[in-house]
Amino acid sequence: MARYFFNIVNDSTALDREGVDLPDRRAAESQARTLAQAFASRGTRPREVLVTDEHGKEICRAPIGPARA
Repeated sequence: MARYFFNIVNDSTALDREGVDLPDRRAAESQARTLAQAFASRGTRPREVLVTDEHGKEICRAPIGPARA
């Protein structure tokens, strides 16, 4: 297991200080998409979810777009 951090990016970045243990990068990417969809469905305004690993390396970005019906 590795720890991944799901940071919320807007004009500034809200850092995830706790992170989540997930089995691999693929699971982290899936979680990022799920979070982005949840933000979009609530009509919130962040631009994207930025995922980093425990070393601060960027894993992926999931853009937050308008909710789809």
